[in-house]
Amino acid sequence: MTSASKVYIRDKKYSWIPATIVSTDKASNTAVVVVDLPEDWVDTTSGASAGLLGKEDKREVIVKLSSYPGGELPRQNIDENGKLLAKSDMVDLPNLHEAGILYNLKELHTSGIPYSRVGDIVVAMNPFRRRGKLYTKEKQESYAKKIILGDHDDTAFVQSESAAASFYKFEKSHFEPHIYETSSRAYSGLYGADASDQTILVSGESGAGKTETVKIVMSHLTKIANFCHSDVMDTDILDSVAVSEALVTRILDSNPVFEAFGNATTLRNDNSSRFGKYTQLKFQLIQTKSKIVETDQYTFVLCGADCTTYLLEKSRVVSHVSKERNFNIFYQLLASPTTFRSEV
Repeated sequence: MTSASKVYIRDKKYSWIPATIVSTDKASNTAVVVVDLPEDWVDTTSGASAGLLGKEDKREVIVKLSSYPGGELPRQNIDENGKLLAKSDMVDLPNLHEAGILYNLKELHTSGIPYSRVGDIVVAMNPFRRRGKLYTKEKQESYAKKIILGDHDDTAFVQSESAAASFYKFEKSHFEPHIYETSSRAYSGLYGADASDQTILVSGESGAGKTETVKIVMSHLTKIANFCHSDVMDTDILDSVAVSEALVTRILDSNPVFEAFGNATTLRNDNSSRFGKYTQLKFQLIQTKSKIVETDQYTFVLCGADCTTYLLEKSRVVSHVSKERNFNIFYQLLASPTTFRSEV
């Protein structure tokens, strides 16, 4: 590290903040840095206050290098003009570390882009705003055909928002990150010599959107066969596809029951799942005249499903944190008509 290097330093309020190195002292193993907050800091940073900006920005800080990994401050990912780099695939970041990931996601979120990836892992951020054309039938079909059939028509994947255009350079996978990428890859894993059962793990903090993501993935999985092979399916197979879509509708319609008995209001989420859920979708192999590859002449249609719940937070029934609530079902019963309550 040298003087004028752009780095990140730890901060109690913001976790990491950008700074510029002024000098280093090998004897004391310290560095003097100047906090260098961007001009749009207040507008793009949760909890930032305009009244404090002058005190927080451009202040000198002495940091102990021994408290950072490798005795070095994490470098910022910037281009030759000093502008922050943002990548749709974070593997492409010059410096991949906690601070770099945080600010990459911050930049994407500011531009209204909910999806990015780290290699094969899709990262989803709750945009807390409505995003038009993000889950359209056309987009579902495009991802399915591109990943499973190898249809590389990039024009179907160009973002309409100019703010997002710079993030999607089609550097590796030739399409923007999306949860439909995950579901399509899982479906494609059922084919070929290396075919095997597939698992999709959806994890994240409370309120991140795990439940909604599972709904989106399951809905897409049932439609992939129709997107990719409808032109070679006979009436019986098309009927099976319709049945599979109806099956997922039944699975999704059961969610309110799970949420009533297993969800509760927490400090971070008004409808937080207080249990884990393992959903198994079962696909039936059906012979077709499909041309996925020359040796593959079949497709998969959903024929059944199992759902297992685990780790229910039972202690919430008798005790919970202040300003949080018990499971939803109790409040739903209290809000129900008197005649219904008396029957229960």
